[in-house]
Amino acid sequence: MNRDRLLIILFSLGLYSCSRDEVKPLYDDPIIGIWTFSDYLENKEVYMRSESFIDNHCYNFKPDGTLIERKNSGFCGTPPINYENYNGTWASVNDTVILINVGYWEGTTSYYLDIETINAEKLELIFVPGSQ
Repeated sequence: MNRDRLLIILFSLGLYSCSRDEVKPLYDDPIIGIWTFSDYLENKEVYMRSESFIDNHCYNFKPDGTLIERKNSGFCGTPPINYENYNGTWASVNDTVILINVGYWEGTTSYYLDIETINAEKLELIFVPGSQ
């Protein structure tokens, strides 16, 4: 009887350990990591933390101030869209604004993003108009 209880407990612990782990940032700065586009919310772009890029707009903010931005590989935004990874840099301008310098299909560009919301799982950004 004790052996059966032990097997049930071990089986239950095994099932519990298979639950989905939450993706957590590895650094103190919450923006560090990979963010994949999820949705538009009013004038904000919503990104979710991820472990890898998807075929959509994505950012990988690195702790050394470099980044990889995944975006259209050409001028046309009509599906089917081809995506490419572009290297660049990012820097904090103040508590909520970051400056992005990154390549794109026609050269390089610079723009500002205003961080509206950021936590362990979600990033909401507003592209600052006229910043290119």
